[in-house]
Amino acid sequence: MRKEELEAKRLKCTAYHEAGHAVVAFFLADEVADLNTTIAYSDRDRVDHWANCLATANQLSAELGLPVSRKDLIKVREPSMIILMAGAEAEERVFDSYEPLRSICDYQHIVNLSCGMHANMDSVFAHIQYCRTIAQTFVRKAWPDIEAVGTALLEKKRLTNTETRSVIQRARETNNKD
Repeated sequence: MRKEELEAKRLKCTAYHEAGHAVVAFFLADEVADLNTTIAYSDRDRVDHWANCLATANQLSAELGLPVSRKDLIKVREPSMIILMAGAEAEERVFDSYEPLRSICDYQHIVNLSCGMHANMDSVFAHIQYCRTIAQTFVRKAWPDIEAVGTALLEKKRLTNTETRSVIQRARETNNKD
């Protein structure tokens, strides 16, 4: 492959990877971050954002003296795990594979979240597989929305959260007419 072709493929991978995160976050958490086709920028900011959300929830529980049960942890952390997995799932759907280096930060965070909820590694990996199955289902069902966001991100290279929401809403309206 020529250099231009490799760069085009990298941008498409990144756009669809980020679109997977954004669309699943939109449906699970009603929240969308700004998107960017620069991997280091978007991954670092998104992971920092979700880590800050979890830290805030855990800190608030501790400050209020609320016991944090395993069920409470799962309720707070599981959507984050699914959102983080959706990037690689979207990328895999486009290219029949995903770039492990692009997803390493996501997967490290997923494992850390799961380890914080389970006492043994068998449970950790079973829970990760369960979340992956949910992420795959979301990506499959929301594929027209992910394609719309991925295409818009490829065209513009950067989308604000408002622009991303608008793209998702337009895609939903178009798909509901069909």
